[in-house]
Amino acid sequence: MSHKKEIGAALSCIDYRLFDTTIELLRKDCHVDAFDHTILAGASLGYNQNDYETWKQTFIDQIDLAIQLHHIKKIVVIDHEDCGAYKLFYPQAEHDPKLERELHIKNIRKFIASMKKIYPKLQYAGYLLALDGSAERIYRDGDKHKCKCKKICECQHKHHHDHEHKCTCKH
Repeated sequence: MSHKKEIGAALSCIDYRLFDTTIELLRKDCHVDAFDHTILAGASLGYNQNDYETWKQTFIDQIDLAIQLHHIKKIVVIDHEDCGAYKLFYPQAEHDPKLERELHIKNIRKFIASMKKIYPKLQYAGYLLALDGSAERIYRDGDKHKCKCKKICECQHKHHHDHEHKCTCKH
């Protein structure tokens, strides 16, 4: 009996400094056999921003094609600290790593929420890479969240979400 390959899609930044680390993270921690890889400056920010109008549609077109050709089951977004795109879009964060981190978390969550609306049957994960190669998981399907509305956790906790949230969704 042959093993059926699990294939996912990845979105990461154009920054050459973290390309090898990105590939290593995808191979080790993302529980799929192969990835279709799309790159936008700022990764999640590249998708969320509105200055470059074609980027969002380009990414959606790539995912549509990956679903059609490779039957992907998961989308993983990988942002990284000290990102030049964040410095361009958020100049106030250039010398404020804490603010930059908060903006990455916000953009990763916004990206995943947007993707879930378009592709509700896929699985999702989001990571923030440090320059030393370590990765912080910001989101992964299956992280605990008690609300049945499937809202992405908005808290600022760094690790697993093992606490309850009061649902603020309008049902």
